[in-house]
Amino acid sequence: MRTADKKQLPNNLRPQSRDLREAREIIELAHIWAPYGGVPVELTFQTFGMSRRQFVDKLWQAVRDTHCSYPVVRDLTPIYPRNGSSPHQPHVT
Repeated sequence: MRTADKKQLPNNLRPQSRDLREAREIIELAHIWAPYGGVPVELTFQTFGMSRRQFVDKLWQAVRDTHCSYPVVRDLTPIYPRNGSSPHQPHVT
């Protein structure tokens, strides 16, 4: 009976959806690698099947979706710029 009850829960009430789990994994990986200049491209492709640019886009989407804490956002911002510029090169307009 309990298994049937769990299956009837709407998606937004399930303990952790696949999307939310992936969002948290992306944030965690990005945060772990932040002190080292960011996640290596090979690891983002191997783990999530995406390019660096796709990873950064997904990261900021995950930050929004999970309402990530300010200290984590502060740590991620200089390493994973939202505007597509390189984190260690000034943006030239």
